[in-house]
Amino acid sequence: MNRFFSQISMAFNLLIRHFFVNLILIVLLCISVLFSNFAIIEVKSIQDNYDIVFSLPSHKTVLYMVSYDVTKYKGNNFLDLSEINSFYSVGKVRYGPVNDNSRMYFYSKALIDNLAIPLSEGNWNCSVKTIRGTNYYPIIISKETSQYQYGKTAVIRFQNGTYINVYVCGVLSSSQKFVNLTMSTNSANSDHLIKECNPDTVTFFGIDELYPNFAKDITYECDTRFIFFEDNITSEQFNRNYNIIKNQGYAYTYEQLLNNSQYHIKQGYTYYIPLLICLLLLCTIGIVSFTVLSIKNNQYYYSCFLLCGGRKKDCVNLSLINVLLIILISFLITFFITNLLVQTGALSGWYKITLLNVVCTLIIYLFNLFVSWVITKLALKNKTVLQLLKVEV
Repeated sequence: MNRFFSQISMAFNLLIRHFFVNLILIVLLCISVLFSNFAIIEVKSIQDNYDIVFSLPSHKTVLYMVSYDVTKYKGNNFLDLSEINSFYSVGKVRYGPVNDNSRMYFYSKALIDNLAIPLSEGNWNCSVKTIRGTNYYPIIISKETSQYQYGKTAVIRFQNGTYINVYVCGVLSSSQKFVNLTMSTNSANSDHLIKECNPDTVTFFGIDELYPNFAKDITYECDTRFIFFEDNITSEQFNRNYNIIKNQGYAYTYEQLLNNSQYHIKQGYTYYIPLLICLLLLCTIGIVSFTVLSIKNNQYYYSCFLLCGGRKKDCVNLSLINVLLIILISFLITFFITNLLVQTGALSGWYKITLLNVVCTLIIYLFNLFVSWVITKLALKNKTVLQLLKVEV
């Protein structure tokens, strides 16, 4: 036990003695951990968005986005489906503010039936409940609070003073993903359609057909929408319908939307992974160089251990404890910086520590510790005790 405490004491001395070299390694570890977590979360977010769009059960689907060409745009009559005689349903979204911070989205039932928006509790297909003569409308919330909890009733007050009784029938998953059709673009992908809720507020979601008109008066209908066709229509019928829709704005088939989304995922990998590999390689080179330099410069401390009856194993432990202290300091600084960025809102979406973050961080730190251990073992393997005792003055 005394030997262990002696090793820790000497490791602290090493830390102070080579402060500037250690500081460089600490900064390098912090940057590697922070960026690695950021890159992995970003790539996972892109993949999650793709998975929601990929969940569309029917390939006979067209995504329509309005073109703001003044020769085509005519008020609210920007999409005319009267020439389409095949059976179809339209997935639409209405949205509007509940108060200064919160928003409410009304999804048409066709959208909910065809897109799998992940929930942690409950389900989307719930009906209106009547309790003691009062109607309570089903609502999905982005997160639970003291005011809104799964299975409980609540009152939502709108900006115009009206209110509506609701019961919470579901809660979004921890990813906070939802379908947002407020954007129009000539190159749509899953990132344009799937967004994350503001973690600081509660966002509400309801089924459009279930709610009374007065609750929807303050909302606006999104121009973008899905048109879902029956699977039994022929390819010729589908292509004819697609061309009718395409002539009125931007239109994308299921395959085109997936291709654009896959290309976007590849761009994410192309951007983040090479930079991530370079940072990890730089970090590995840093830990190797640090370990070799540490063994050379700390031979004096190894001599003290050996003269006091220590073994070569104690020298290896001393080197590892030194690296472990650096990793611990790096972790504390990284945790502090991350928490600071989350509190300031700079890392929106990182408000919960996920298992992926923890695993990524542990792998980086354990890998650096392992590399240091291997280099130390190899460097001291062929040295005799007498060689370690020879300190250059």
